[in-house]
Amino acid sequence: MTRIMQFRTMQSSDLDAVVAIERQVQFHPWTKQQFLDSLTTASHCSVLEHAGQVIGFCILQTVVDEANLLLMAIDPAHQGKGYGYLLLEQAVEALGARCVMVFLEVRVSNQAAIGLYEKLGFHQVGTRRGYYPSATGREDAAVMALTRDNIFG
Repeated sequence: MTRIMQFRTMQSSDLDAVVAIERQVQFHPWTKQQFLDSLTTASHCSVLEHAGQVIGFCILQTVVDEANLLLMAIDPAHQGKGYGYLLLEQAVEALGARCVMVFLEVRVSNQAAIGLYEKLGFHQVGTRRGYYPSATGREDAAVMALTRDNIFG
């Protein structure tokens, strides 16, 4: 697969592209201000570029020696090509050895994302009932974790 890829830290100049992706993939998308706020906190915000265009983003919030995947998305026009795997793999690696566990929540109906996370070594550790709003009410979230052994083992 030939591609011109760049993984880098998210900049404020990326926010229009990031917000556009977010609006295409989320039922309740973050606002531009929420993304801007994440740039000024302890979050690890990164983007994936393909041929100079932002095609994905990842936001990880660290607390001591753990991280929580807050948001991650790939532009729908670029999904199904392995970019989500590449983005999350590099984002987790960028956390470094001080991170012993990464957590995330994912809609139980999002089997494509669950498959991606499992491929990266995440496993389900719980369920949050009614966690996500949906068009028909509320939807459960699978809580998944990636342990140090799977990250750095």
